[in-house]
Amino acid sequence: MRRMEKILYCDEDPDFIEALTGSLRAFGFELEAIPDPKKVPARLMAGGCTAVVCGMLQRSQDPIHFCRDLRAHPDPRVHAAAILLAGPDELDEAGYRELVRLRVSFLNQYSPAGKWAERLRRLETGSRGAGPGGPS
Repeated sequence: MRRMEKILYCDEDPDFIEALTGSLRAFGFELEAIPDPKKVPARLMAGGCTAVVCGMLQRSQDPIHFCRDLRAHPDPRVHAAAILLAGPDELDEAGYRELVRLRVSFLNQYSPAGKWAERLRRLETGSRGAGPGGPS
């Protein structure tokens, strides 16, 4: 049996996290909710997580700025982490270009669980950035 991959999910919506946790468990992922974006670097430095997902509905910090902060962090366990930005809408062209520059993947948060699992597996294998097909 494949071991569960632990993913940090930084978002302030407990209902969405609960629904996503149940859906992704069937695909071999365990979500660890972390509602405060300021605590993400310390959690990544502690180890044990394969990626961090940032929900775009954060009220406490702009999600693209959050991704920039992670990439600028001095510790390699933080700045080299696989990052997926999940949001309710597609990004504008400037946002998409910034994610490509930051090597951050994007996924519409209302995508089916299978699409989430596919994108998270791609992150595990080192495929970073929104991708040539756009920020889907």
